[in-house]
Amino acid sequence: MAAPPPPPPGTAMSRCDRRLSLLVDSYSETKKLGNGRCLRSIAVAAGGHSWRIAFYPNGRLAGTTGSVSVYLLLDDAGAGPVADDDVVRVESRFTLHKVGCAAPRLVSSTVAGAIGGGRQETLGCERFVSREDLDKLDLVVNHNRFVIRCDFTVFPTAGATPAVARPSPPQPSVQQAAPPAAGASRAPPPSSPLPAAPPAVRALRSMSGLPADLGRLLETEAGSDVDFEVCGRVFAAHKVVLAARSPVFMADFFGPDKEKTTGYIRICDMHPDAFEALLHYIYTDTLPATATTATAREEAPALAQDLLVAADRFNLKDLKSLTENKLCRHSVSVSTVLPMLALAEHHQCLKLKKKCLEFIASGRNTRAVMATDDVEHLARSCPSVVREILGKILDAREATPSNPLMMT
Repeated sequence: MAAPPPPPPGTAMSRCDRRLSLLVDSYSETKKLGNGRCLRSIAVAAGGHSWRIAFYPNGRLAGTTGSVSVYLLLDDAGAGPVADDDVVRVESRFTLHKVGCAAPRLVSSTVAGAIGGGRQETLGCERFVSREDLDKLDLVVNHNRFVIRCDFTVFPTAGATPAVARPSPPQPSVQQAAPPAAGASRAPPPSSPLPAAPPAVRALRSMSGLPADLGRLLETEAGSDVDFEVCGRVFAAHKVVLAARSPVFMADFFGPDKEKTTGYIRICDMHPDAFEALLHYIYTDTLPATATTATAREEAPALAQDLLVAADRFNLKDLKSLTENKLCRHSVSVSTVLPMLALAEHHQCLKLKKKCLEFIASGRNTRAVMATDDVEHLARSCPSVVREILGKILDAREATPSNPLMMT
C-alpha cells in the first residue's frame, strides 16, 4: 500500500509524528490471553485523535493463534460521536525492544492506510512475529519482558481544520475485546464542537520558544535515549536534557560513578503521575495545567506532595519551592496538616512547616487536629516536631488564653 500523500496546499493542519510505547511485563502471563484479546498501551493524542498500541499475544483474527499481532488503534471512546467523514490517514511502523535498549530486535514493515469514518479503526501487522519465534528470543527466555514501540505519523486530509486533541479515554483493563470489524456502523455526527484539548496539551500550545520546543520533544519522544519504568508505566526521555536540569541526573548519566547501563531505569517508589509532572517541569520549566474534574481536584494535594518529594530527590530546588508554596496555599486542613508537617520536616520545607504549626496552634483547629489518628504516627516518626507543636500551642495560649486544648 502506498504511503499517504504529502499535505495538500492550503491545509491548516500539518502532519503529526508520535511514538507509543507498551511495556509487556511478565510475558508468560500475558500470552495466556486468548485469540482476539489484547494488552493496550496508555493513550496519546495526535492529529485530534486518541491512539493506543494493541498487542494481541495470540493473534487478533480467527486462525492466527500462532502469531503475535500488533496494531495502532484509533481509540476515541468517550470523546463523543465521530463523523462518518472523519477519515484519518496514518503511517506506522512497529519495533520490539529489550527493556532499556534503543536498538530494536524486531522491526515491522511500514504500514499505511486510512482509518476511521466508518472504516476500520486499527492499522498494523496481523502476523508481526510467530509465537514460536518470539518465545525463543533471549529477552523473553531470560527476562520475560520487552517493549513494543509504534512510531506513527498522522497526515492531514484535504479541507482539514486545525487539530483539537480529544481527551484520552480512561485506562482500560488488561483484557480487552477485539475492536469492531471493518464496516461497523458509527454514531451520527455530533451537534456540538469537539471537547477542548487536555490541560497538558493546552499548556504546551500556549508556550513559545525553547520551553515549547523541549515540550514537543518530550511529547514526541524523538531521539529519546533513556526509558523510565514507574509502577508499570514507561516514560521516554533524553539524558542530556535531564542532566542539564538536575545534578542528580548529571551524576547518574555522566559522572565518574555512572552506571554502565543507564538506558533503562526502574522507579518503584513514586507515583507515575508525579514522575510525569516532574518530566514536564524539567522540559518546560512549568508545572502541568491543573485538571478541573472533581476527582482530579481531590487528588491534587497528594500529587503535589509526591511531586515535592520527587523534586527533593532529584535536587530541583525551584520545583521544590513551587510545590511547597502550592501546598501552603491550598492543602493545609485538619485531615492533612499532620502528614504534611511530617513531610515538611523530612524534606526541610521550612515555609510549609511554619504554616502547619500555625494552623495547629490556631484555637479553632487545635482540638480537631489532636483528635486525629495521625498524632500517634507523628509522635513516633518526628518526636521533635511534637515538642514544637506543644511549644506553639503554649505560645498561642499566652496570646489567646481560650485555646481549647489548654482549657480545664
